Amino acid sequence: MQRHTFDAGFGSLHVVESRYDAHSSQDEHVHAHDSVALVVSGRVLERVGGHERSLGPGSVLIKPRGTPHTDLYLDATTRVLAVRADGASRRTRGELAAIAHSYRVVRADAVTRAWVAWRTSVFDGAPSARVARDLRRLLANLSTIADTMTTPSWLDSIARRIEREHELTTRQIALDLGMHPVALARAFSRRFGIAPMAYARRIRIERAIAAVGAGARSVDAACASGFADQPHFTRAFRAAFGTTPAAYLAAIAD
Repeated sequence: MQRHTFDAGFGSLHVVESRYDAHSSQDEHVHAHDSVALVVSGRVLERVGGHERSLGPGSVLIKPRGTPHTDLYLDATTRVLAVRADGASRRTRGELAAIAHSYRVVRADAVTRAWVAWRTSVFDGAPSARVARDLRRLLANLSTIADTMTTPSWLDSIARRIEREHELTTRQIALDLGMHPVALARAFSRRFGIAPMAYARRIRIERAIAAVGAGARSVDAACASGFADQPHFTRAFRAAFGTTPAAYLAAIAD
């Protein structure tokens, strides 16, 4: 486990990256502080409120304090970077609380690119003042997104359905709900910052890169995750992460 503490304007806000063994788990527990976490590698299965959420690399997880949850880590390479306010100033705790008013996963490409780039600056030894400033900007951006994200349970149910059923289309979901596809897409995008089919593509990206990180050939992982070929996967990954799969895996290697 690697731990970093930043004091520049934050009052000892902690950044912790933890690594978990394959098939290890944490029984139901709660955290005393709000947190934002980036799944760096591997896959995590979280159970929250009677529901399961599958998270892969690039998922940004917002977790309010006091939320009961269990975690199952599915890959030997599972790593999670968490930003916690357990030692932070009152101002910073308030900023995290403004973001963490509900448990949710954000998969918008712009959010992923920003958090992946920020993690790189942390582990490349960027000056603490710059790292702290950039983190404040990331938290502010998440707060802006959160302001538009009231949390209708039916939209969360759609997200979980997309995660389970790979061949779903927006039209099929809308038909099942008795909605117009455009109205559904707009509501989903307001909630998650990403359209339903773009969300489905992110799920495929996460599965493919997790498989490559676990040792699969890139071409095999791409095809098994629903991409037409490896170049298609690489283009989608670059759009979401801001780099290529190979460069990303090299950057997070021990």
